[in-house]
Amino acid sequence: MARPIVEDMHQLAGCLLQGEYDGAPLKQRLELVWQLVRELEDYAAAAVTDARRRGGASWQEVAAAAQCAPVTARNRWRPEEVERRLARRTAVRQELTEPGQTRISPPVMPRRTPTDCGTNGRAIHRVAAGGPARARLSPAAQLADALNHLHRVCGKTIRALAREVRLSPSYVSRVLSGQRLPSWSATCRLAKASHGEPGELRALWESARGIRVPAHQAPGDALATLQAALRGLHLSAARPTPTRLCRISEGRLTADTAAALIHGTQMLDWDTVARFVTALSGRPADIRPLWEAAHAAAPVPASGQTGPAPASTLFAGAFG
Repeated sequence: MARPIVEDMHQLAGCLLQGEYDGAPLKQRLELVWQLVRELEDYAAAAVTDARRRGGASWQEVAAAAQCAPVTARNRWRPEEVERRLARRTAVRQELTEPGQTRISPPVMPRRTPTDCGTNGRAIHRVAAGGPARARLSPAAQLADALNHLHRVCGKTIRALAREVRLSPSYVSRVLSGQRLPSWSATCRLAKASHGEPGELRALWESARGIRVPAHQAPGDALATLQAALRGLHLSAARPTPTRLCRISEGRLTADTAAALIHGTQMLDWDTVARFVTALSGRPADIRPLWEAAHAAAPVPASGQTGPAPASTLFAGAFG
């Protein structure tokens, strides 16, 4: 009962974080805050109910956990009141098309627009600025875009690619169109057969599968993971040039800064990395844990710096 609420809270928090990065209207950010507050209250009610029904917790144990008197806990989370609360929550969630959506129009975000079609008839997408507002691409969609870009560049037909990786052509077609999320083994085989580097797709694949970054990593591993994740995002956007990224970001990224991130010649602060991720239609909330893990490996410039940071040999040659 409680776990789905936590999952929705995680998505809401991600939407709030993205709104903060984007400078979303205060009204929209506060609406997300109110939704989070309601979800916290619903979660507490659901968690207490789960503990009593499944774990056999007494009201004394619930009160000790909540740091209140047993009579207070019993009155606060009466079974009939919890049922009404969760029923209201279900009704409200049904009015929303997805977790984190608000009744307020979202801010304008970078989008991808079809510019031409590949040999398989699927629209080839490029990152573009402006236009109607839309949610950022999910990691699963970006993984499909990255694999599709590799496939187009390598020049192989879907049938030839499928034969090489020992998968059915229909399955490969669904993977490239984003209709199927492949296993890691299939992702590796498709990347290698398309002359790509599987490691660049690992972060996208893990995010698409809901796999979280380990709390503790060796500094070198954390840095390599961040570098590969940024390469994967760049690949999923069909590897736009630094100049194009400067235009997409409406000047929030300079061409030099974008080049530094693409080629891995400099370690940059989080605000700059977030702008880079946003320009690639990525979700900064997915990359932030990777950056924080890598942050311990090398110092970064102060937040708010708009130009490149001092060169860091840790990033030199990272993007190859």
